Amino acid sequence: MADAARQRAQTDTETVRALLLANGGGAVAMLATLPPVLDRDGYEPLARAMLFGLLILMIGVVFAIVYNYLRRKCSLEYERHDMNPPKGRIFGVQLWEPTVCCVSIVCLWLSVVAFLGAGSFVAATGITTLAEVQSQKATGRPGGAADPRAAKGKSK
Repeated sequence: MADAARQRAQTDTETVRALLLANGGGAVAMLATLPPVLDRDGYEPLARAMLFGLLILMIGVVFAIVYNYLRRKCSLEYERHDMNPPKGRIFGVQLWEPTVCCVSIVCLWLSVVAFLGAGSFVAATGITTLAEVQSQKATGRPGGAADPRAAKGKSK
Protein backbone atom coordinates (compact mmCIF):
# COMPACT_ATOMS: atom_id res chain seq x y z
CA MET A 1 0.00 0.00 0.00
CA ALA A 2 2.81 2.41 0.83
CA ASP A 3 4.31 1.95 -2.64
CA ALA A 4 0.98 2.75 -4.30
CA ALA A 5 0.54 5.86 -2.15
CA ARG A 6 4.08 6.97 -2.92
CA GLN A 7 3.52 6.42 -6.63
CA ARG A 8 0.27 8.44 -6.53
CA ALA A 9 2.07 11.25 -4.71
CA GLN A 10 4.80 11.23 -7.38
CA THR A 11 2.16 11.33 -10.12
CA ASP A 12 0.45 14.28 -8.40
CA THR A 13 3.78 16.09 -8.18
CA GLU A 14 4.47 15.55 -11.88
CA THR A 15 0.94 16.70 -12.74
CA VAL A 16 1.43 19.94 -10.82
CA ARG A 17 4.75 20.51 -12.55
CA ALA A 18 3.09 20.01 -15.93
CA LEU A 19 0.28 22.43 -15.08
CA LEU A 20 2.71 25.05 -13.80
CA LEU A 21 4.93 24.60 -16.85
CA ALA A 22 2.00 24.91 -19.26
CA ASN A 23 0.33 27.93 -17.67
CA GLY A 24 3.50 29.61 -16.40
CA GLY A 25 5.34 28.97 -19.64
CA GLY A 26 2.42 30.34 -21.62
CA ALA A 27 2.41 33.47 -19.46
CA VAL A 28 6.15 33.97 -19.93
CA ALA A 29 5.84 33.44 -23.70
CA MET A 30 3.07 36.03 -23.90
CA LEU A 31 5.04 38.49 -21.81
CA ALA A 32 8.06 38.00 -24.08
CA THR A 33 6.10 38.59 -27.29
CA LEU A 34 3.88 41.39 -26.03
CA PRO A 35 6.28 44.39 -26.44
CA PRO A 36 6.74 43.96 -30.22
CA VAL A 37 2.99 43.56 -30.65
CA LEU A 38 2.35 46.75 -28.65
CA ASP A 39 4.72 48.65 -30.99
CA ARG A 40 2.78 47.79 -34.15
CA ASP A 41 -0.15 49.80 -35.48
CA GLY A 42 -3.24 47.72 -36.14
CA TYR A 43 -2.33 45.02 -33.65
CA GLU A 44 -4.23 46.51 -30.70
CA PRO A 45 -6.86 43.71 -30.67
CA LEU A 46 -4.09 41.12 -30.48
CA ALA A 47 -2.31 43.00 -27.68
CA ARG A 48 -5.59 43.21 -25.76
CA ALA A 49 -6.19 39.48 -26.29
CA MET A 50 -2.67 38.70 -25.12
CA LEU A 51 -3.16 40.69 -21.92
CA PHE A 52 -6.47 38.92 -21.31
CA GLY A 53 -4.81 35.57 -22.10
CA LEU A 54 -2.05 36.43 -19.63
CA LEU A 55 -4.69 36.99 -16.95
CA ILE A 56 -6.31 33.63 -17.75
CA LEU A 57 -2.93 31.87 -17.57
CA MET A 58 -2.22 33.46 -14.20
CA ILE A 59 -5.57 32.12 -12.97
CA GLY A 60 -4.51 28.73 -14.35
CA VAL A 61 -1.34 28.87 -12.25
CA VAL A 62 -3.43 29.66 -9.16
CA PHE A 63 -5.67 26.66 -9.88
CA ALA A 64 -2.56 24.46 -10.22
CA ILE A 65 -1.28 25.67 -6.84
CA VAL A 66 -4.66 25.10 -5.20
CA TYR A 67 -4.82 21.66 -6.81
CA ASN A 68 -1.45 20.78 -5.30
CA TYR A 69 -2.51 21.97 -1.84
CA LEU A 70 -5.81 20.11 -1.95
CA ARG A 71 -4.21 16.89 -3.22
CA ARG A 72 -2.07 16.85 -0.09
CA LYS A 73 -5.22 17.33 2.00
CA CYS A 74 -6.87 14.53 0.01
CA SER A 75 -3.96 12.20 0.74
CA LEU A 76 -4.26 13.01 4.43
CA GLU A 77 -7.97 12.23 4.29
CA TYR A 78 -7.22 8.81 2.80
CA GLU A 79 -4.52 8.12 5.42
CA ARG A 80 -6.79 9.24 8.24
CA HIS A 81 -9.45 6.72 7.19
CA ASP A 82 -7.08 3.83 6.49
CA MET A 83 -7.29 4.35 2.70
CA ASN A 84 -11.11 4.03 2.74
CA PRO A 85 -12.51 7.54 3.43
CA PRO A 86 -16.20 8.34 3.32
CA LYS A 87 -17.52 9.90 0.15
CA GLY A 88 -18.13 13.61 0.30
CA ARG A 89 -21.27 15.62 -0.32
CA ILE A 90 -21.79 19.01 -1.94
CA PHE A 91 -25.23 20.62 -1.93
CA GLY A 92 -26.73 17.28 -0.92
CA VAL A 93 -25.18 15.43 -3.87
CA GLN A 94 -23.06 12.38 -3.07
CA LEU A 95 -19.58 12.60 -4.60
CA TRP A 96 -17.34 9.79 -5.85
CA GLU A 97 -14.54 10.72 -3.40
CA PRO A 98 -14.09 12.87 -0.31
CA THR A 99 -15.07 16.49 -0.98
CA VAL A 100 -11.51 17.82 -0.79
CA CYS A 101 -10.42 15.27 -3.41
CA CYS A 102 -13.25 16.22 -5.78
CA VAL A 103 -12.53 19.92 -5.42
CA SER A 104 -8.85 19.26 -6.17
CA ILE A 105 -9.80 17.40 -9.35
CA VAL A 106 -11.98 20.34 -10.40
CA CYS A 107 -9.00 22.68 -9.85
CA LEU A 108 -6.83 20.40 -11.98
CA TRP A 109 -9.26 20.56 -14.89
CA LEU A 110 -9.83 24.31 -14.47
CA SER A 111 -6.07 24.79 -14.80
CA VAL A 112 -6.05 22.74 -18.01
CA VAL A 113 -9.07 24.65 -19.35
CA ALA A 114 -7.36 27.96 -18.49
CA PHE A 115 -4.35 26.98 -20.60
CA LEU A 116 -6.47 25.81 -23.52
CA GLY A 117 -8.80 28.79 -23.27
CA ALA A 118 -6.05 31.39 -23.13
CA GLY A 119 -4.11 29.82 -25.99
CA SER A 120 -7.19 29.37 -28.17
CA PHE A 121 -8.45 32.89 -27.52
CA VAL A 122 -5.12 34.52 -28.31
CA ALA A 123 -4.58 32.34 -31.39
CA ALA A 124 -8.07 33.05 -32.77
CA THR A 125 -7.67 36.78 -32.14
CA GLY A 126 -4.21 36.67 -33.73
CA ILE A 127 -5.56 34.99 -36.86
CA THR A 128 -8.36 37.54 -37.13
CA THR A 129 -6.00 40.46 -36.51
CA LEU A 130 -3.50 39.24 -39.10
CA ALA A 131 -6.25 38.79 -41.68
CA GLU A 132 -7.51 42.31 -40.97
CA VAL A 133 -4.03 43.82 -41.20
CA GLN A 134 -3.32 41.96 -44.45
CA SER A 135 -6.62 43.20 -45.85
CA GLN A 136 -5.80 46.78 -44.87
CA LYS A 137 -2.38 46.51 -46.49
CA ALA A 138 -3.83 45.04 -49.69
CA THR A 139 -6.46 47.75 -50.06
CA GLY A 140 -4.06 50.51 -49.02
CA ARG A 141 -6.42 51.79 -46.33
CA PRO A 142 -4.86 53.86 -43.59
CA GLY A 143 -4.39 52.28 -40.19
CA GLY A 144 -2.61 49.27 -41.59
CA ALA A 145 0.05 47.48 -39.67
CA ALA A 146 2.96 49.21 -41.35
CA ASP A 147 5.88 49.46 -38.97
CA PRO A 148 6.21 53.15 -37.98
CA ARG A 149 9.99 52.80 -38.06
CA ALA A 150 9.84 51.51 -41.63
CA ALA A 151 7.61 54.40 -42.64
CA LYS A 152 10.12 56.89 -41.26
CA GLY A 153 12.84 55.25 -43.30
CA LYS A 154 10.83 55.60 -46.53
CA SER A 155 10.12 59.29 -46.02
CA LYS A 156 13.81 60.24 -45.86
